Parts: sequence; C-alpha cells; structure tokens
Amino acid sequence: MRVPLPGRRAVTTTAGVLAVVVAVAAVVVHLVVVRPAQQIEQARTDGLAAARTLTEQVLSYQPASRDADLARARGLVTGDFGRQFGTVLDSVVGPALDRGVGTRTTVTRAGVVDARPDRVTTLLYLTQDTSRGSDDKRTTVGRAEVIVEFVDGRWLVSDLRNF
Repeated sequence: MRVPLPGRRAVTTTAGVLAVVVAVAAVVVHLVVVRPAQQIEQARTDGLAAARTLTEQVLSYQPASRDADLARARGLVTGDFGRQFGTVLDSVVGPALDRGVGTRTTVTRAGVVDARPDRVTTLLYLTQDTSRGSDDKRTTVGRAEVIVEFVDGRWLVSDLRNF
C-alpha cells in the first residue's frame, strides 16, 4: 500500500508556521529571560558605582562650603530616608559645621548585595576623616548598607544604615 506524500503547498505552509512559532518563542524568551537579566546586570554596575559616589558626596561636608555641601547632600537622597536625613542635616551636621567640624568620607570597598533594574542594595566599607580645621584629625572606619534607587533618570540614595 502506498502512502500519499503531502503536497508541496502543505510542506511550505507547515514550514512557514513552524518558522513563525520559533521566531515568536525566541522573542518571548528574550523579553522574559534575557532582557531582565541584562537590565539587572546593568543596574548592578551602574547602581554600585552610584552608591560609591553618592555615599561619599552625601557624607562629606566642610565648614568653608557648608551651604553648598548641605544642598548637595539633600539633592542626592530620596523618599522617607531623604526626609529623615534632612532632619539629621539640620540638627547634627549643620551645627557641627558651624563649630568648624568637617568630615570627608571615602568608600574603600564595595559590593552588591541585591539588584533589581531600579533598586540596588550595596555593602560599602567607609573611611571617615573628621577634623576641626587642621587640628585633631580623627579617622574612623565602618561599613554601611546603602540602597540606591533609579528615580527620574538618576540614581539616588533611598536608605543608608551604618553597622
């Protein structure tokens, strides 16, 4: 008994449908798996760099540039943390600057704890030099968990906890 072979048109249609299915599957895999992974990897890189730079800027103040330093720090924080940090700037940092006490913070080591496309949690190791004029320089080391969020096209500190 002879089995009839499918016609050329049926083979072409089947191949075309199969090609469309494979193409759609590739697009879905890219959108669901590859693209989010790329976004997270980019956030890890950009968020970590931002956390390092922003932390140094948010925690460094000098009496000679008091107003500019405080304004800069206020502009680099966001959310509930930003409001709480503003209170600390007014009640602790401002008065210390008025007494001539300055602080310079340097991030010495940093790593990513968790990353999402718009939020990165980091662990930073810090060195802080505090002095009053050229006298009594005091250096302390510590670490902080710093969370940065991508808000309105830029990274901002949304939490900072020393421990």
